[in-house]
Order: sequence, then C-alpha cells, then structure tokens
Amino acid sequence: MPSHKRLHSRSEAKLSNPAIVKRPKRTLKPKEKSVIERVNALSVAQFYDQFFPPSAAGTVGSSTNLRITLSAWKEMPPPFREACVDLLELTSRDHYHRSEKGWSRAKKLKEMGHPAMKYLLLHPAPAAPLILKEDKLAGGEQTDGFLSFMITEEDRFEVIYCYELHLQPSLQGKGVGRRMMEVMEMIGSRVGVEKAMLTVFRSNDRAVKAYERWGYRVDDFSPEPRKLRDGTVKEPSYVILSKEREGFAREEKGHEQNDPGGLSKSADENGTDNKTASAQHG
Repeated sequence: MPSHKRLHSRSEAKLSNPAIVKRPKRTLKPKEKSVIERVNALSVAQFYDQFFPPSAAGTVGSSTNLRITLSAWKEMPPPFREACVDLLELTSRDHYHRSEKGWSRAKKLKEMGHPAMKYLLLHPAPAAPLILKEDKLAGGEQTDGFLSFMITEEDRFEVIYCYELHLQPSLQGKGVGRRMMEVMEMIGSRVGVEKAMLTVFRSNDRAVKAYERWGYRVDDFSPEPRKLRDGTVKEPSYVILSKEREGFAREEKGHEQNDPGGLSKSADENGTDNKTASAQHG
C-alpha cells in the first residue's frame, strides 16, 4: 500500500504541474538547396556575372560579324521567340516528322519556355554581351542562331544539357556551332557539373559527325535498340551523347575562373535523380 500511495502521489504531481510532462519542440534545419536549385534560382544577369566566360565576348566563327549573348526565354520579345522556333523548324522539322515524336510547334514552344532554360543567342557585333532593357532583351526580331541549355540532373549526374543548337544555313561550316558549344562547356565548367550532354536525331548524320569530332560519345544513358515481337530490331530515332568535364573547352589564359560562385561539388558528392531531356539538334 505505501508504494501505491507514492505512485498515486507522483501521478497527482504530474497532473497538477503539466510542465513536467511536456517535451521540447524539435527544430528542423532547413534543407540545403542543391547546386542545380541554386544556379537555376539566379536571374539571367546574375547567372551571366557568375558563369559567362569573358573570353566569349568576341566575335565567333570565320568571316562573321556575330557575337554570343546570353538570355532567358522570358527576356525575349514574342516575335524573337517565334523566330527561334522558325529556325528550329527550318533545320529540323523533317527529322521530327521521321521520328516517333512527331512535330508539334505548340509543344516545342512550351518546352523552350522552361524557366530554367538559358539561351546563347547570335547577334551582330558590336552588341553588348548582355543586352537588357527593363529586364527584357533588346534588339531585332530575327536570329542568326541559338543554343539552349539547362543545368539539370541526368542519370544521377549534375550536367549541363544542350537542348537545341540551330544556325542559319549560311553560317554552317564556319566554326560558329563549335564555338557556341565551347562557350556552353566553359559555363558548365564554371558551374561545376560533371558532364555535358545532348540529344541528336540519328537521321541528322551531319550533326552526329560534328559532335563526334568535338569529343562527344554515346552516353550509357542512351536508349538501346528494341526487339519487336516479329523479331525485327528497331533503333531509337535519337541518340544521347555526352562529354566528361575533363574534356570541356578551356578558357583562354587570363580568363580562367574556378568555381566562382562556390557551387561546385566533387564527383563523389554528385548523386542525383535522372530527368530525360527530349530536344534534338539541327
């Protein structure tokens, strides 16, 4: 009985003083943003300041008066956006029609307007490297060429993914496309990604050979051929190519900058989920 009284007394004490049974609330630490989230949260001007290589400020290719500028979809006037799709359609519509994807201008416009997509645009010199007017791209309604890219995740890697590269026919074969890819790779190196990747139609033999000359190889993530029920083997209409960071184009001496934003991570820290990119190249 005495022990029961003592137990009863403790219970009464707990009821009369609820503070005894309260537990302190747990304070959860905010989840740290990934490199990709931090980079894609930057404005186009901030992205330019941190990652656009100064060595890319000059004219590009042989016998051209063009230079590369940086923009985002929302900074482009609607007529300029339409001009980009017009160029894409000019260079690649036939490849789309021959693929399982087919061609849809509306779907392509939506894809190109992804908020994380950045654009390298070709403009006549002496345009400034970044042309902003009230946070909008200033200039004409035509484009000589463009390259779209995104800092994203693919097959557990942080990559810079080239979604589109299209040039006016008169500029092909003058080194412009290669230079635009080099600028993209230098941006990727500054961000600290592990690979550069792209998707290209197999039917676009000229583009496939050009990327191979520039050091791109079939990626492990590229789709394999499928064996149909009748025994025939069907090749995918596209192939995914990639290049390791070690093979990226290097900035000219005096312009090198290593991890300016403090955003890069070592290779063994880069474990991420995959996201399939669907763009093709002309």
